[in-house]
Amino acid sequence: MNLKQEKITVDDIEFVTQQFTAMRGLELMGRLVKVLGPTFGALASANPDAEIDSLAPVLAVALKDFDQKELTSLVLDVLNGTTAHIKSSLGVQPYQLDSKEKLDLVFSGRLKAMFKVAIHAIKVNYGDFLDGSVLGAPQAQAPSGS
Repeated sequence: MNLKQEKITVDDIEFVTQQFTAMRGLELMGRLVKVLGPTFGALASANPDAEIDSLAPVLAVALKDFDQKELTSLVLDVLNGTTAHIKSSLGVQPYQLDSKEKLDLVFSGRLKAMFKVAIHAIKVNYGDFLDGSVLGAPQAQAPSGS
């Protein structure tokens, strides 16, 4: 399987996001569109470094009536394909962001960073959907004969 990986550095932590498989990505996209509506397109095309502050009003509208448990679940699902590489005295420690505990460990006191990384993960998984190119997918071959 040829899934792309992209890196972003936020608050001196390197985050590596691996693209979801097709069906996992489709399932999550359905939830994102249902919950975030038009905000989903803005997030998928956003630059996490340059535009996070400009997206604050869009996020506020999208999240104002959001159930807290659904928000937690959605962020956990969006970040599930991402690994944080944190420097420590023992070297670089990888943390797969696949549980609330690991999200707390990495993002406590860094909520803005969490949104930046979540936007990055959305962009890795759905940016190609919005710009019309499918970078990580194998090229389909035309049927032969006829």
